[in-house]
Amino acid sequence: MKHIYLINPAAGRSDATEALSAKIRAAYATADSVELDIYKTKGVGDATRYVRQCCQTYPDEPLHFYACGGDGTFSEVAGGAVGFANAAVGLVPVGTGNDFMRGFFGTDRFMNIEAQRDGEIIDLDMIRCNHTYGVNLLNTGFDCEVVVKTSEIKRSKLVPNGMAYGMGVAIELIRKPGVSVELSIDGGAPRKKQLLLCAIGNGARYGGGFTPLPFASMRDGLLDVCIVKNVSRAKFISLVGSYKKGTHVVPQNADILEYLRCRCVHMKFAQPQNVCLDGEVRKMTECDIEVIPGGLHFVLPVGCAPIIRPDFCGDVEKQEEVLPV
Repeated sequence: MKHIYLINPAAGRSDATEALSAKIRAAYATADSVELDIYKTKGVGDATRYVRQCCQTYPDEPLHFYACGGDGTFSEVAGGAVGFANAAVGLVPVGTGNDFMRGFFGTDRFMNIEAQRDGEIIDLDMIRCNHTYGVNLLNTGFDCEVVVKTSEIKRSKLVPNGMAYGMGVAIELIRKPGVSVELSIDGGAPRKKQLLLCAIGNGARYGGGFTPLPFASMRDGLLDVCIVKNVSRAKFISLVGSYKKGTHVVPQNADILEYLRCRCVHMKFAQPQNVCLDGEVRKMTECDIEVIPGGLHFVLPVGCAPIIRPDFCGDVEKQEEVLPV
């Protein structure tokens, strides 16, 4: 069995390769039955390439890949392992947002290399957007533009990581970008929409803790979708607090948002639009989004467990209660 740690030196505020490598080697010092390898990624897309190359080179050997970085690094590593039954993927969250791990109890265990080494494999759903794979959440509109602005803000050492997303929200709220799109759900007839934002995914959270999809499960074979109409700034500001907590899907908000579950979504934009998948932004004019049930063999660290989300009744107007997560 091979355990391969892919370290993204660009993740977080500084290169943690040396310290993390030492920690990993110490944890495997007595693991005689495991072959350890540590690889430092060279740029965007390199993790996917390297994982795929390893899977092709060792098709009959169990391979555990550990993405040492943020959600984008994890998404790249998971994308490289797609289609290889012998490959499982874990996460050592040394990035800035680390929203994927918020779907689990015992998040401190993700930084425990011994807990990773001895973890069990569970199957989780994945997201495919055109020809790219993701694991957590896709978004476009206001929140995507916030991601773009947040990445700019995070480059400043004067701003704490926890404040960057909130500052991005404030700046983009002044600009208030909207989205003109044709939206088709599960192959249905396209509907023209004027949106402020749209979030689609398996995970509940993004942006360092905002919770657009409070009912999302990574194991139900479905995508959760939250659409917020292009409402006024005042109306949207009144929604932000509950949107962060995950308590926004209630009857009193039925006139300004839609929440639904499906297996696939087709989006056609009136003009090229920023679309963010697991924190990585791409410009698109059209995208096909679908869930890949059980597409990810995930290494769950010892002491962790998936969070069980509250139920969604299927109709915002009838939803009685949303529990914060």
